Amino acid sequence: MTSPDAPDPSLVLWFRQDVRRAVRAAWLRAFVFVFLAMAFLTAPLSAWESPTALQVVGWIFGGACLVTGPIYLMVRLQRILAPDIYLAVHRGGVSWHDEADNRFVAWDQIREVRAREGSAGIVLELDGQEDLVVAEAFVDVTSAELAELLTELLQKALLGLPVRPRSWPR
Repeated sequence: MTSPDAPDPSLVLWFRQDVRRAVRAAWLRAFVFVFLAMAFLTAPLSAWESPTALQVVGWIFGGACLVTGPIYLMVRLQRILAPDIYLAVHRGGVSWHDEADNRFVAWDQIREVRAREGSAGIVLELDGQEDLVVAEAFVDVTSAELAELLTELLQKALLGLPVRPRSWPR
């Protein structure tokens, strides 16, 4: 048996969280670890003829960096990509899912959709309920574009027209 608040299963649009900046930062840090490993593993070879204590320390530090870089990258990417955060637009309304909240809002409960002032995300002003604040940036769409698109779909839904975007995807 389904709940009367369950979203209409017909998905119109789906937006996922933008994690590109965090992924690039993780790759950069891993690259720095591997670069340090190369520097510490090869520098002592050209500097001295026989192994000294400094060379051994350089090899140990270089080996540690060589192992740490890929392990750091895998752990960090798992943490970045693990959360299932998305905004889905259905024929019956909008559903928001993140680690702390899983909410469906029907079109007739939404009063207005606007972009958040000064930061990424949108605000869905609701009738008789607490506003739904989505404080995430989404892939390939700005907050203003998303608010404009959701406003267009809201107007269509309230007029009884098919909930399909006129100009999406770009």
